[in-house]
Amino acid sequence: MNHLISNLSNSFRCGISVLWSILVLLVLDNNGLFAQSCGVSVNLIPVGKDTIMAQMGPVERCIYRVDLLCQRNDVAKVSIVPVVSQSAVWFADTVGGGSVTWAISSCCEPRVMFLPFTGKYPGTSLPFPYTIGRVWISGSAPQPVTIYFENPNGQLICSQQVVGQCGSQGGTPQSGGCLVQTITVSTGYDPVTGSTIPIGSYDPNWIVVSDPIAGTNEPRPSSVINLCPISGAWSSPILGSQWIAVYNSPSNSTNGVYVFKRCFCIEGPTTATAVVDLKVLADDVVDSIVVCGRKLTNRTQNYTHNWFVSPPREYRDTLQLPGGSCCIEVYVRNTHNMCFGLDISGSIQQLPTLAPTLLADTCCSESKCWIIGQKFHDLNCNGEIDQGEPPLSGWQINVVSGSNTYSATTGSDGWYNIQVPPGTYTINEVPKPGYQQSAGGPFVVTLTQGQVVQYDFLNCTAPPPCDTLGTPRLDSSCCQFTIPIFLAQGSGIPGVSSISWSLAGGTMESITPLLGCPGTLTPPNPYGTTSGTITFSPPCTVNPLNLMMEVSPTTASGAVTLYLAINHGPDKVCYDTVTLRCTRAPITRCDSLSVAPFNYVNLQLSGRTFTIFNLKQPASPIQEVHISFSPTPPCSSSATPNGDWNGGQLVVDGSSRVWGVANSGNPKYSLVSMACPPSTSAPQGLAASNKVQFNLGIDITCGWTGDVVLKVIHCDGDTCTLTYPNWCAKPPKQCLIIDPFDPIGLPIPTGRALAVARVLEVVIDTALVPGTPELHACNATVVPTSPEWEVIGISVEDELTREERESGRYLLWGSGAKLTKADAARTGFVELLPCKQDPLPPVKQPWILRAILGTRNPELQRDTPTVQITFYDANANPIALAEAKATMKVDISSTPEEIRQPLGSSSQILDVVPNPAQGDVRIVYYLTQPTDGTLEVCDLLGRCLLRIHLPIREEGKHSMLINLDNLPVGSYTVLLRTSIGISTKQLVIVR
Repeated sequence: MNHLISNLSNSFRCGISVLWSILVLLVLDNNGLFAQSCGVSVNLIPVGKDTIMAQMGPVERCIYRVDLLCQRNDVAKVSIVPVVSQSAVWFADTVGGGSVTWAISSCCEPRVMFLPFTGKYPGTSLPFPYTIGRVWISGSAPQPVTIYFENPNGQLICSQQVVGQCGSQGGTPQSGGCLVQTITVSTGYDPVTGSTIPIGSYDPNWIVVSDPIAGTNEPRPSSVINLCPISGAWSSPILGSQWIAVYNSPSNSTNGVYVFKRCFCIEGPTTATAVVDLKVLADDVVDSIVVCGRKLTNRTQNYTHNWFVSPPREYRDTLQLPGGSCCIEVYVRNTHNMCFGLDISGSIQQLPTLAPTLLADTCCSESKCWIIGQKFHDLNCNGEIDQGEPPLSGWQINVVSGSNTYSATTGSDGWYNIQVPPGTYTINEVPKPGYQQSAGGPFVVTLTQGQVVQYDFLNCTAPPPCDTLGTPRLDSSCCQFTIPIFLAQGSGIPGVSSISWSLAGGTMESITPLLGCPGTLTPPNPYGTTSGTITFSPPCTVNPLNLMMEVSPTTASGAVTLYLAINHGPDKVCYDTVTLRCTRAPITRCDSLSVAPFNYVNLQLSGRTFTIFNLKQPASPIQEVHISFSPTPPCSSSATPNGDWNGGQLVVDGSSRVWGVANSGNPKYSLVSMACPPSTSAPQGLAASNKVQFNLGIDITCGWTGDVVLKVIHCDGDTCTLTYPNWCAKPPKQCLIIDPFDPIGLPIPTGRALAVARVLEVVIDTALVPGTPELHACNATVVPTSPEWEVIGISVEDELTREERESGRYLLWGSGAKLTKADAARTGFVELLPCKQDPLPPVKQPWILRAILGTRNPELQRDTPTVQITFYDANANPIALAEAKATMKVDISSTPEEIRQPLGSSSQILDVVPNPAQGDVRIVYYLTQPTDGTLEVCDLLGRCLLRIHLPIREEGKHSMLINLDNLPVGSYTVLLRTSIGISTKQLVIVR
C-alpha cells in the first residue's frame, strides 16, 4: 500500500463544486466543526435495506450510497474504519464516473480507497458529488464510521466521524423509507415519534437563531410552552402542534424581533415543485416567513393585533425546491412586554405527479441532537440551585466524543447550547481560578437522533465575609420583588437581628420577610414611605433570608435603588445596594388643553387663558408646567434674547396660587413649579391633581405669531406635551386670514364641468356672532374634507324661503360672501357683520350659514360630502370648529356658467419624490403649453419658505431638483404657478 502511495504525485485536484445532496448524518472534523471546513468529507446516503443468509441465520443490512465531496487538490487516500466491529462489504462500482482502486482487506479492517490521478494536475476532473459506490453494513442503527483523509505524502489532512441512520424500508432511493412526498413542519412536533412534544420539553427542529436579549447564545432549541397565563388570551395550539418560545415560559419582558428556523432536506439537485402550507398563531405578530430564500404570502387579512387568537393566519405558496438543505425562517416580533410565543401547524408537500425527493426528518442531516444547560453561582456552596442564585457567564463547556471536541461559552443568562450528531459524549466544564465545583460534571450521555438533554453546572467561592444578595426576582408587573439574602457564615457571626432599609426613586408599598423569620416593622405600615426597619426576635438564621417587597417607582425609567444595612449584632453590620427595575404601565391617555381669549383691559396685550386638565393615565399629580414659544419667543431683542411676555392669575385645583415675576422661572412666566409628596415646599405649592389655569399676554406691537408649547411633567416622571397653535398676537388688522382662494393642499381642476351640486345649511350659535361683547366671530371658512368636492358659493342669511333654498336658484351671496370660479380655489370664505362696529347690531335669529358644494366627477352623484367650518375672532384666531354634511341635491344648471365650466386645462404637478423627503426632492410637472412660472414650498400657514423661478419651457414633462435642508420638519404644500393656472401637491419633510 505504501509502495502504491509513493508512486502518486504530490497533489491531486478535486473539482470545486456545490453539493446539493441530502445528508443523513452529521460529518465533523476533529476540531468539532462541519466537515466542509477542511475541504473534504464523505456522505452516506441511505437507499434502503436487504437481508442475507449467514451462519447464524438471516441478517438485515442497511444499504448506503457513498458520495465524496472534495474542494482540495491534495487528497490521495481515504480510509474508512468502523468505530465498532461490524460486517461490511464494499463494492467499487463508480457510478459517478472515473475509477477507484480498493485495497484488499477483511470484513472488519480499514477499507482504503486510492484516488485516480495523472500527475500534479489530472487531465480529467471528477464530477461532484463523486459517487464512490455502495456499502452494506449489518447491525442496528446508528452505525458510526471514522473517515481519514491523507495526502500523497501519507500525512493526515483531517478525520471525520459519520453516523448512519438506517431507513425503515428497503428499495432504491426513489422508493426507500427516507424519500417521502410530505414533511410535517409543525412546531412542538416530534417526527421520530409522530406525536406532539410535551410541554416543558424542547423542540430540537425549531431552533432560535436570533433574539434581542443581550448576551444570549444562539442557535439553541426552542422550548415547548404552555398557554399565556392571562385568562382567555391565547387560542389552544392548532391540532398536531404546540406553542413554542425562546425559553420555557410564555412570559417574556424583552421587546424586539425573534427568529426561529426549521430546516429540511431534499435529495440531490432538483427542479421539483412543492406546496408550503402553514397555519400560524403568534404573540405579538409575525413580520415575515421565508422558505428557501423566498418570502411566503400571507393569504389571510394581516391584522396587526390579536395574532394569538383564532382563526390562524394562513401562509401558502408553491415553490421550486433547490436541492440540498433548505430552511424555514419565521420572524416574530414582541411589542407589549407580556406574553410571547409561536404556534405553526403545516407541511411541505411535493406535487404527487413527481417522484419523491423530500427526505424524512429521521434521515435528514439537519435533524441533530442538543446538549444544553445552565451555569450557576452557588452562593452558599450547598450544591443546589437556590432561588435568587445568579447565573455565570463566560464559562467554557466542552463536549468530547473520541477525537472530536465541541465547545460553547455560557451567555449572560448562564445558558450554553451545543448541537451534535448522535453518539456518546462526555460533558465537562473548564475550571476558573477562585471557584470550586459544587455540583455537576463530568457527565456521560448517549444521544439518539433528535434528542435534547440538559446538564447544569454549579460553582461556588469561599463563604463571603458578609451577606450576599441573590438576583431579585420580579413576581409580577406590579413591582413585587423577592430578594434572597445569603447570610454570612462563620464562627462569631450571629443571625440577623435587624435590617434597616431606604429607597431612592420610589416609595414602599409593602415589605415582609419570608420563611419562618417573623419580624416587627417600623413604621408598622410602610405604605408611601422611603425608609424603615425590620427587627427580628430571636435573630433570623434562615438561609437564604427571602425579603419580599412591593415598590412604587417615581421615575419614568421604573428604576428604584434599595439600600440595606443588615445587622448581625453590635460588631457585625453588612451593607448592600441593589437596583430594582420594573416596567411601569404605559401612558394610555395624556392631559388636555383648553384655550380661551382673555381681555387685558386698557393694555395693548393679546391675551389667552390656558387651562390644563390632568387626565393622564396612569394617574399622577402635575408637578411642573414649562412654557415655551415657537418658532421664536415673542418680543425677542438684544436686550431680551429670551423674549418678553406677561402672565398671572394662576389657579390650581380651584385655589389661587402666587405666580409672579419673582417665582415664575427665567424668563418670567415660563415655569409653574409645584411639590410632589412627601415634599411640601415649592414656589407654587402642592402638585395639581385636577387642573392648572393661568393667563398669558403678548404685546401686540411685537408683531409675533406662533405656537405656545406646554411641557407638563407629572410626579411619576411622565411628560405630556400640549400645543396651542397659530396665536396671532398682532394688531387686529394685521391678523389676516390666509387667502382662502389660494388652493393650498386641494385638488387641481380637471378640465371638466361641474356634474353634481349639493347644499348644506348650518345654524350658527348666536353666542358666536356680533352681539356678545367678549367673544364673537367675525369671519368663517368652509373647507371640504371629501375628495373631489369644492365650495362654489357661500352666504350667511335667514331670509330665503324653503322653496328658494331647495331649488338652488338663488344667488344671494350676501353678507360679504365671495363667489368662487371653477378654476380658482376650493374653499369658501365669508365675512360676518363687522366686528368693530359700535354699537353692536342686534342679532337676528336664527343665523344660517349656507354653502353650495360641487364636484366634476359624475360618479360621486350619490356622495354626501363633508366640510369643516371654522369661525375666527377679530384677531383671526380660530374660536370654534364644526363638521357638517351637504345632504340636499340642487340643480347644477342654476349656477352661473363661469362657476360650472373651467376656462381651460392647467399645468400639473405629476409627482414629488421622495415623499416624505429629507434632503433633496424632485418635482415632476407637466406644462400644457410653453410658459414660465415658479415652484413654491409653503407651510400650512400659507407662508412660502422657498420660491424658485422656472424659465420658459416647452409643452410636456419636466422636472426640478430642490434642496430642503434649510426647511424645518413638518407638512408642506408644493405649488406650481404658471400663466395658465396653479397646481399643488403635498410634501412631508422628515429628518
